[in-house]
Amino acid sequence: MALDKRAVVESVTMMPNGTISVRFAKQVIDGDSVIASEWHRLIIAPSENIPNAIIAANADLTASGYGPCGDTSLIQNMATNRP
Repeated sequence: MALDKRAVVESVTMMPNGTISVRFAKQVIDGDSVIASEWHRLIIAPSENIPNAIIAANADLTASGYGPCGDTSLIQNMATNRP
C-alpha cells in the first residue's frame, strides 16, 4: 500500500495580544494509521491578513509534500474572536 501525506490543524491558540498560533501536524499515513508526524507552526500577527496567512501556509505545506490543510475553520473561527 502506498503511503500518503497530509496536514491537519492540531491546535489554534490566541495570545493575549491577539496573535494567533497555529500548530499543524504533518502526518505520514499508512492505510488508517499515522506512522510518522512532525509539527509545522504558523504565527499570525494581529495586523496580518488571515486568509493570506492561510494561503501562504498551505503553499508551504504543499511544497513540502503534505498538500494544503483541508479544514482551516478553527483558524478562521479564532480570528473572529480577536481582541
